[in-house]
Order: sequence, then C-alpha cells, then structure tokens
Amino acid sequence: IVFDVCKRETFANVKVWHRELKDFLHKKNIPIVIVGNKIDLSDQRKVQYKDGMELVDELTRENTDSDFSYIETSALTGENIKDSFSLIAYHYIIKSKEREEQKLKENLMIQINSILNKNKKLVITFITENPFWSPGLQILNEVNNLYECDKILDDKEKRLYQYSNGLLVKNFLFDNIDVADSDGVFVIFDARDNKHIDPKWKDVVVNIISNLKENKVALIGVRVSEETDWSNIMEEFNINEYLEEKMVSLLFFKIGFEYRLEI
Repeated sequence: IVFDVCKRETFANVKVWHRELKDFLHKKNIPIVIVGNKIDLSDQRKVQYKDGMELVDELTRENTDSDFSYIETSALTGENIKDSFSLIAYHYIIKSKEREEQKLKENLMIQINSILNKNKKLVITFITENPFWSPGLQILNEVNNLYECDKILDDKEKRLYQYSNGLLVKNFLFDNIDVADSDGVFVIFDARDNKHIDPKWKDVVVNIISNLKENKVALIGVRVSEETDWSNIMEEFNINEYLEEKMVSLLFFKIGFEYRLEI
C-alpha cells in the first residue's frame, strides 16, 4: 500500500485502502508493506518517518493475525525500491513456510492416528545431546496438542509425555538411552563446521540398533553446514555390519537451515 509522503491526505487513506483490501479478500490475512514514496522531495514532506511507523504499530494492534512493515522509497531515484519488493518477498516466503509446516503437521497427525487405530499405542523416542534443544520433541508435542497430555516425567535427563490418544513421547540424552519399547527413534547430531564425527556418535547409533526390537525404525538427523563433507560423515559412521545383524530400518538424513520442515 503506497502513499505520498508529500500529501497528508494519501497517508490518511492508507487505513481506508487497507479496509477495502480486507473486504475484497474476504478478510484473508496476508503480509502488508506500507510504503511512503517520494522521499526525494524532502523539502515538501508532510508525513514523517515516525508517522509511518506509528501507523504500522496501530494496524498491527488492530489486526493481530497480519504482518505489517513500513519502508520509505523514491521511485524517481530508485532508493529502497528493490528493498521494498524484497520485504514483500520475505513476508511471502515466511507465510508460505508457515502454510507448508501446517500442512505437514496435519499429514503427520493423520499418519499417527492411522497407526494408533491399528495398534492402540505408539512410542516415539527422541535422543539429543542438549537437554534444552529437542526440536523433534517440540514439533511432535505441537502436532499432537489436540489430545490431553500427562507429563509423567520432566527433567534434564529424561522426559516422558503420555497422550490420551495412545501416543507416548520420550526424550533422552546421549548417555542415558532407553529405546527397548520404542517404535521409532529420532536422534540428532550436530556436525556443522566439523570435519569428523564425534566417536561417541557412532556408539549412540550402535546402542540404538542393539536395543531396538526387530522391524522398528531409527532416524538419524545430522545438522550440516555448506562446508560439511556428507560422504565423509557417512563413511565415519559405517554401521552396516550392525544393521546386517538385526532387522531394523535406519535412515540418515541432513538437517540444514530449515530444520523444522526437515524434521
């Protein structure tokens, strides 16, 4: 929504245009960038930068489900024109990722319920190095938030969440693993900026394979950076001999910047 910083009446019209836009879109919430144009005419300016920011703050308070931004441009000189479109693109990308994540959550919930309808129980175990960072646990708890949850245990070493639909979610640290009753195990290693894996990582994976029951699943997520040599990482894990001894499904996969979607 663009107004002329040299004409106060166009600034006043922003609210009117915003209402018309919402009505036209049937109140659909979309990202909106308010643009104050003609800042090259500084001697004729009637609307100050702080006025634009205050308007955005007001619109944000009145429309909590929408994202508003403010930027000033000059179509004549080209100042901030590219940035204004980049800002719109940024909001669009963020919104698209939110929609994609929501769709993935819904599909995941369908799969979970499908399993629970057959087996009545599903045990998912997350294994992390840091007690304060377990994105898989957080995501699964968000996905399953329609059901009542009893926190059976919640401390740094071990967490257990029992849901009313039959889902049991666990979280352990590397040195305190219990996966004997797990249907699926999800472990995360952080290999960013590392040329080699930590030797104990392989021990963790071998421990999981050894203690999982037949026909269960282990997902090994490895956080990587652009410099990470994935082939070398896989070569250093080298756990094929252990998989040959047991019928366990195991998948290694990369976790990059968009870790929530990847997980």
